[in-house]
Amino acid sequence: MHTHKLLTCLAAATIVASACVSEVKDPNEGMEEMTLELLNSIPDEGGELFGPDTRTTFDESVTTGWATLWSPREYIGVYGNRTKNARFRSTNNEDAAAPSFKGSVYWGDTPKYTYYPYSADNRSVAYTAVKQTLPTEQSFNTQERVIAYDFKIGSVTTSGSGWRKSYTFNWDAMPLTFVRIKINATGTALEGEKIQSITMTAPEGRRLAGNFTANLSTHALTWTTDADGYNSIVLSYPDTPELSADETLTSYLTCAPMGVQNGDVLNFVIKTNKHVVKTTKTIPRDYEANRMYGMTFNLASMDLEVEGIPVENLDFESFGFAVSDNAGKIFGQELYYNSDYNLGNSVYGATDHRSIDMKSLTVDTENKTIEGCIPYLYDFTLIPTFTLTNDDAKVIVDGEEIISGKTPVTFTNGEPVVFELATDAGSNYYDVTVSNTGLPIVVLTSNGSASETVNWRQTGLTVNAKRADWTENDILNIYNADGSISAQDLTCGFRLRGNSTRKYPKKPFAIKLADKANLLDIMPSGSHKRWCLLANWGDHSMMRNALTFAAANRTIDAWKNAGIDPGLIWNPSGKNVELVIDGVHVGNYLLCEQIKISGKRLDINDAYEDVVEDGNSNPALDDCGYLMEFDDNYDENYKFYTTYRSLPCMFKDDINNSLLSEIKTKVNNIESYLVNDNYDAAFELLDIYSVIDWWFIHELAMNKEYRHPKSVYMYMNGDSKLFAGPVWDFDYQTYPNVSNVNSIHAAAGQSGFGYDVSEWLYGGSNSSDPYMWYPLLFKSATFREAVQARWEVMGPALRAAVNDIASMGQANMKSWAYNFAMWPIESGERQRRYVYNLPDVQEMGIQYDTWFIEYCGDERLTTYQEVVNNLQSVYLERLNEMDAMISNGDFVTNAN
Repeated sequence: MHTHKLLTCLAAATIVASACVSEVKDPNEGMEEMTLELLNSIPDEGGELFGPDTRTTFDESVTTGWATLWSPREYIGVYGNRTKNARFRSTNNEDAAAPSFKGSVYWGDTPKYTYYPYSADNRSVAYTAVKQTLPTEQSFNTQERVIAYDFKIGSVTTSGSGWRKSYTFNWDAMPLTFVRIKINATGTALEGEKIQSITMTAPEGRRLAGNFTANLSTHALTWTTDADGYNSIVLSYPDTPELSADETLTSYLTCAPMGVQNGDVLNFVIKTNKHVVKTTKTIPRDYEANRMYGMTFNLASMDLEVEGIPVENLDFESFGFAVSDNAGKIFGQELYYNSDYNLGNSVYGATDHRSIDMKSLTVDTENKTIEGCIPYLYDFTLIPTFTLTNDDAKVIVDGEEIISGKTPVTFTNGEPVVFELATDAGSNYYDVTVSNTGLPIVVLTSNGSASETVNWRQTGLTVNAKRADWTENDILNIYNADGSISAQDLTCGFRLRGNSTRKYPKKPFAIKLADKANLLDIMPSGSHKRWCLLANWGDHSMMRNALTFAAANRTIDAWKNAGIDPGLIWNPSGKNVELVIDGVHVGNYLLCEQIKISGKRLDINDAYEDVVEDGNSNPALDDCGYLMEFDDNYDENYKFYTTYRSLPCMFKDDINNSLLSEIKTKVNNIESYLVNDNYDAAFELLDIYSVIDWWFIHELAMNKEYRHPKSVYMYMNGDSKLFAGPVWDFDYQTYPNVSNVNSIHAAAGQSGFGYDVSEWLYGGSNSSDPYMWYPLLFKSATFREAVQARWEVMGPALRAAVNDIASMGQANMKSWAYNFAMWPIESGERQRRYVYNLPDVQEMGIQYDTWFIEYCGDERLTTYQEVVNNLQSVYLERLNEMDAMISNGDFVTNAN
């Protein structure tokens, strides 16, 4: 087997191997390693060292007042004559004033410009239009002393020649403006309080932040967002430092040059844990680029508008929502992880359900806030139940007295409602925030009339079995995160779906609507009756399926934009949702399209069953479209095994025996031609472009399930060629962190993956794992050349999909914690290798495997941001390895 390792990326502001981002279009071109030495920082008008950045700390003990110190693992972008946006990483292991940076440029190229902070969005952007965003929301941690944002431009100097050539660079320009804010609260009501934020607002028409592009040669900035709405910056303090007596708090923010001008009156709002203070300051000069300007707030000598002076012993003791007062809104059953649940054979711990009377929120008396997330909440008009520390106090919202357990209050998702606690001595004010996870909520209500049901032990629900007859007696409602209705009272049937996945504790479902609908606008156009709710039980990220669908669909757009018919003509789309069944919230699910022949999905001829229903009782091969699934479950009505490789081919719609025989002959002929190296004849019957594009997706995900195979979909449109697609089934065993998995298994004395990100999966083909026809296809030079040609379009399209990881991760951020509180990774159900005769697994016999604990390598990560970052990293690592192997023609041509 031929393998390829990417060159380690090094250069002034260093890059590691997995992070190489320079474009390599010519497979004969390589990358040249180099180091850039930073020579200086930029002094401001006071002679102080200048150059704060997003990962830069301040040392105010130096004689010049303070110094810029670069944190470890800083990244800068480097441009050369041909190199665009090479990523260089700093080599320092501790804070340093002038570190070296390492990375790679094209062989023979010379670096010319540098900029900071590096952004992957500039991968194909010229040095004249480097993209950046100056945020309106910034933060400053007074312990870490890290400023939220800046932007530097530098130039590179070359000295020496040949192998002695060296590169140094200076920061020539910092085209933004920096503000040092000093606050002294001695002698005011704020003394001793903890500051949370300060908001600076310039007059209308001024711009303090927004999107811009920079010319690295001229240092000119071009703002690409209108000034409207960008005249305010909020500086938050995540460490909430105390405004101590006789001490001045110093912090920093970044704003646009000329965003503040001579004579401007700026409004400031300082928020502490107890007060909101408003004041103004008149600015005596224009705020120019490459400068830092000081603002001092001696609050005792300023005109202040102070709100919310607290009253002692006037707080909420408790706050929540009683189930009995909020019927249909707050559910009386909830899932949780029961560590005492006995799975048998001394194995404990499983998902379980319990009854609750009250959903309590968190009361913070110090900061006067009450917060709570009810993940499935879609009706925000709720009756609160609360207790107070002062029995004489009244609770008032918008001028109306609120009686505990009686008066409804309308909340807005994630937005605080001000509750006033009023007494004769004064009032305290609480911000009460009620939210859901920000995802849509799908609510299914069954009528219990199914022909066959299954006891879903973990939830206390009885659900329709996979083979139950479809009914149209169930009801589907879908709510947007703000509580607005997306789909109302749709008549449907729903039942279990899947083969392996329906055997897991968290069950997947199929939905059949009575009438077509486009749920959550998931379909690009049109509507359909058939939908799926995928449970993603084995996926710590909850987005491997959605990511892969999105990546595959990006390739369709890329081919269309190139004016070429795509190989994969359709793939499902979906959105993550919170799922409620019969008043029980069961977690985060992917609501997605089911794979179906349809003019709005897999657009081939009508399915056989529709042809017959339209009156053609004896259709010919050309009359129908045929959707086939190669899957070793082998459980459809019409099916066959191929002659040479024993691939299990099934039809998703019933056909007659005559058509079955014709298609079987065609598929076996393809296989026979491939086995006998008659590629011209095979490619007359097999569409290699769809076969290649489908393979790219599965190799990128490192989805080994095509080896058995499982969930390998192909189709014919009448008597057409056999096409691959759509893609399906990526919820686990995909996008693995191979290093993590191997180390975890080695520590447990087990074997690891046995293969690497720099290897092709199909290279491991054997008699029991044939990997479809790919070991045969890659013996063909024609096929290999087509793989390289199609990568020119597929590679960039798949690289763009890395952006979907961040957006999907942000959407799922709150939901993740609630989902894995109900279905944790560390559970007896996942750790138990074999479980027999449990009530919820009697229909399938054996299930649960340690693979669900330690397969993808992200299962041990403890925060969702770590999970998201891991997925981005492994996605890019595998993509970069594929890019190198394909460009170099490194394919396995002698697999079994």
